[in-house]
Amino acid sequence: MYIRLTCFLSAIFLCLFSIAQTSDWWERNVQWDGVTHWRHYIKFSPAYLGPNAIPVPSVTNGTVDSNHSVTVAAAAHFMPGDRTFNAVLKGSYCIVKNKVSVDAMWVPVEYFQMSHALKTERHVFYLSYNNRKAIGDVHMNINIQLLDPAKYKHTLAVRVGYRYPTSSDVASARMTDAPGYFFDASTGGSFSKSNKWRYTAMAGFLVWQLNNDIPQNDAFLFGAGIEYNHNRFQLQTNVAGYLGYLNNGDKPVVGRIKAGTVKPGFNWQLQLQQGFHDFRYSSVEVGTKYVFKIKQ
Repeated sequence: MYIRLTCFLSAIFLCLFSIAQTSDWWERNVQWDGVTHWRHYIKFSPAYLGPNAIPVPSVTNGTVDSNHSVTVAAAAHFMPGDRTFNAVLKGSYCIVKNKVSVDAMWVPVEYFQMSHALKTERHVFYLSYNNRKAIGDVHMNINIQLLDPAKYKHTLAVRVGYRYPTSSDVASARMTDAPGYFFDASTGGSFSKSNKWRYTAMAGFLVWQLNNDIPQNDAFLFGAGIEYNHNRFQLQTNVAGYLGYLNNGDKPVVGRIKAGTVKPGFNWQLQLQQGFHDFRYSSVEVGTKYVFKIKQ
């Protein structure tokens, strides 16, 4: 009985000692002033957050999707000191054919493992030091066609997106749980009469809410690439990013290659992404997309 009681008290002492040491580590790491909330020490910039926190919007081709679809995918992201795996849910709904559509994206669960060095760099709060799971924000966009592809050689569409704060684990520097929005104009055009090879480009404005005395960060959004379509196969490659004005890791630039089928019913999709600046992750996403048939 005495031995058990001694072991029990020793375990409690070690746990309390460990928590106290971790608290001291965090206070020294962020140079805590004894008053400021831990949230203000998390850096709300893509260079210091998880890969799903403030993603670079996709480059669209100046057309509105006229199909209803649902996508289920799995993604993996790797960088020195961080391994992340997450599920992805996407959906698209056509409101007015060839004119207006809405789409949404959500990361329902993200599993991650970060090194001590990376947690130190990102100012992870000590009570969340051992966390391994997070939930992402909901992203929703509305797309409006301006130039009809059937009438004009070059297409043009606008997109307005909003990020709803539904995420968790801000203290682990994975998400922001804060709103954001963007708008852009995208265009596309064919290189030849066959219409197989097309250029794509977008430009716009992206804003996200911050956690300090500066209310928000404003960024120029851009992207350009090439798209190949043949029968029911599509290949897209592009470079995209946004340029914040605070110069604190807020200028992510990524390169993407995406391949997949485009047809009614089930489709497969594969995307590779490489961060070039202020986004150190190398990513791969594999998924299946179901396109519903719409009555004419």
